[in-house]
Amino acid sequence: LDIAQSGDIRAIAIAGSPSIDGPVVMRDGVSLYGGYDLSTWAISEQRPVVESLSTGIVAKQLLTPTFIHGVNINVVAEDDSPTTGLLAQASLSLTLSRVNINVADAPTGANGEDGADGANGPRGKTNESSSPGLGGINDACPASNGGNGGAGGLNGGLGSKGSDAASGAKGGDQGQPGEDGDTGQDADDGQDASPWSFGNGVWTQTPSTDGEQGADGGGGGGGDGGDPRDARDDGSSGGGGGAGGCGGQGGGKGTSGQPSVGVLLDRSTVILSDNVVIQSGNGGNAGAGGSGGVGGDGGRGGLSTIELGRPDAGTEGGDGGNGGAGGRGGDGVAGPSYGIFCVEQTKVFVSSSDSVSIQSKAGGIGLDGQRAPSADTSEKCTLEK
Repeated sequence: LDIAQSGDIRAIAIAGSPSIDGPVVMRDGVSLYGGYDLSTWAISEQRPVVESLSTGIVAKQLLTPTFIHGVNINVVAEDDSPTTGLLAQASLSLTLSRVNINVADAPTGANGEDGADGANGPRGKTNESSSPGLGGINDACPASNGGNGGAGGLNGGLGSKGSDAASGAKGGDQGQPGEDGDTGQDADDGQDASPWSFGNGVWTQTPSTDGEQGADGGGGGGGDGGDPRDARDDGSSGGGGGAGGCGGQGGGKGTSGQPSVGVLLDRSTVILSDNVVIQSGNGGNAGAGGSGGVGGDGGRGGLSTIELGRPDAGTEGGDGGNGGAGGRGGDGVAGPSYGIFCVEQTKVFVSSSDSVSIQSKAGGIGLDGQRAPSADTSEKCTLEK
């Protein structure tokens, strides 16, 4: 077609039923004719077939009379792309006759993956006589580690205060156990996708988003070191604080089903002459967002080896807080199905309704069980005879 336009050739004729890889890009004033016998070039039912992924024929800025005659257009789905038989933009003089457009079902949206559960927090260590119990260590979220227990007093000296946890829980002091770590906050869910719309030459939408990750639980503070009963004794050390559980991972976003359209007209005028069949496929179903992961359990605080309540006994470490749950991934939306979809300033002239068939299939199914829009012709299409 490019060669024909540069050589001032006004038409290309194709005999037989060859398969032509699409998309075919039309050129202003260069027509495409099929429907001829391969041997004799007599008019016949043989037609070339445009086989294409996503879009079959593209017609942009056709201002001189341009014809597509005796051609079949078959469009199959391509991942994450709308399926469109013919796309016309800013074309004011395009005529279709003896054209059969068959568009496959549009791709279905993919479900998001479920978020992983947060790691559980290890418990704090029990003290060993004068050796403080170590705080629980959560390698998956180190900021949730527990504080170490305070050392017991030696030779009648006072025991040490337990260490604060990395996340802020206070260590035990003056015979009090370490503070428990805070529970992690549950995360927000991802945003659902917005419905499809067509603008600036493309189908657009605001896509869904992943769920947020839950907040990590706080580590528990270390237990207080015990005070000896007399100068000849040593106090026992405090137990370590338990590590907090990690937050659950957010669920993955579900993607949207794609639109299926037989003919898409944007600021264009098209004449449908005799024997034109336009059939769209089903719109793609919406993909669901994945579930958020469960927050990990916080670890228990470490104990003292000496009976609690005695003045020389160290105190328990605080318990780690549970991790927050991850947010659910946002849902995709379903794709619509239109035989002809018109955008702006579009007119469709039908020479004979008896020889023109325009049909759509069903819109895709959304996560609410409702179908996306579907129609043989969209609201902005004006059909005139």
